[in-house]
Amino acid sequence: MVADRRQRAVGRLARDAVTMADGSSPWWPLGAGLGFAVVALALVGAASLASEYGTWGVRGLATIAAVTVVVGAACWAAVVERPGGGSTSRRGAVAGALVGLLGPGAFFAFWSLARNAAVLGIDPLGRLGAALFVGLLVPVSVAPLTLPLGAVAGYLLGRSREVAGNTENVPHSVGT
Repeated sequence: MVADRRQRAVGRLARDAVTMADGSSPWWPLGAGLGFAVVALALVGAASLASEYGTWGVRGLATIAAVTVVVGAACWAAVVERPGGGSTSRRGAVAGALVGLLGPGAFFAFWSLARNAAVLGIDPLGRLGAALFVGLLVPVSVAPLTLPLGAVAGYLLGRSREVAGNTENVPHSVGT
């Protein structure tokens, strides 16, 4: 009995240590960004295997992952973590759709700037304009695939958040 109370108290302290003022965990946006990055890398891996152009290098995959984590965490924080109505799974699907729409454009804009960094010093406005053009054009071509895939991934992440939120306050029995 006393051990059970201690275990619940330690659990509450651990949960409260990673809880923001509005009651949400600061780890959820990062976790969602990582989840979106896993989906993006799986998609790139599948597309690279089916492509005649070969696979991305390690730097390309690391850049895809980093950009997707940043875009995914920002979209999750902006859509899901805000106070308001609506189910978390529905808001997660909206955040995922935004990641599917904005993520590829952000990646290709960043990639076109980083890949030609030496040229950026010669004509910075021209490279920046080209990067913005590529960043706006790429979502048009890949959105039919990435938008629904991001929405499904966001829905599943939101659903897991709902399940975790509903079971957080349920006392668990301790085995003897």
